[in-house]
Amino acid sequence: MDFKKLFSAVNLKKFLSINIGTLIVAVSIHYFLVPSNLAAGGASGFAILLTSVIDIPISIILFILNSILLILGFITMGMHFSAMTIYVNIIMSVFLRIMETISPMNIPITDDLFINLMFGILISSIGMSVVLNSGASTGGTDILAKIIEKYTKFSFGNGLIICDGLITLGACFIYGPKLGMYALLGVIMNSFMIDWFIEGFNSKYSI
Repeated sequence: MDFKKLFSAVNLKKFLSINIGTLIVAVSIHYFLVPSNLAAGGASGFAILLTSVIDIPISIILFILNSILLILGFITMGMHFSAMTIYVNIIMSVFLRIMETISPMNIPITDDLFINLMFGILISSIGMSVVLNSGASTGGTDILAKIIEKYTKFSFGNGLIICDGLITLGACFIYGPKLGMYALLGVIMNSFMIDWFIEGFNSKYSI
C-alpha cells in the first residue's frame, strides 16, 4: 500500500470535505427535520417515521437502516460500492448521537413548518452536495434506486422518486396530509437544490 499516496493532500482534503458535509447533513436532520416530523424522503425520512412508532434514537435507527441497505447493495450490485459510503454511514450516526446527547431537540426551532422545511432542506442539500462532490455518497434510498434501475425498466431518477414517494406517503398516514405534503415538497426541493449545488461546485471560469 502506498501510504504517501493514501495520505496525500488531495485525499486528506476529500476526507475533510466528507466529514464536513456529513456533519452539515446531521445538523439539518437533528435541528430542523426530526423535531418537525418532516420525513422528506431518504433513509433519514424513513427513520423519522420509525421514531414515531418505536422509541429508539434516530441515530441508531439510521445506522441500522443504512447498514441493511449497504449489505443489500453489496449483494445485488457487487463490490463497487465505495468504502467511503460505509464510513459516511458510521460517522453520520456518530454525529447524530452526539447531538442527541448534548443538545436534545424535543420541539422545533420555530412554529413555522415552512421555515423549518426550507432551512432543513437547504442545509441538507449543501451537506449532501459536498459529500457527493468529494466522491462519496450518503447511501440511503440511493442504493434502492440503483437496485430498481438494475432489475427493472425504471431509471435511477424514477426509482428514487418511487422510494421517496413511498416515504412521504407514509408521512401522510402517520402525521396527516399537511405534514405529508410538506415532506413531498421537501423531496422535490432537495432534488433541485442538490443538482444546483453540484453544478456550482463543478463550474469553471476563465478569462
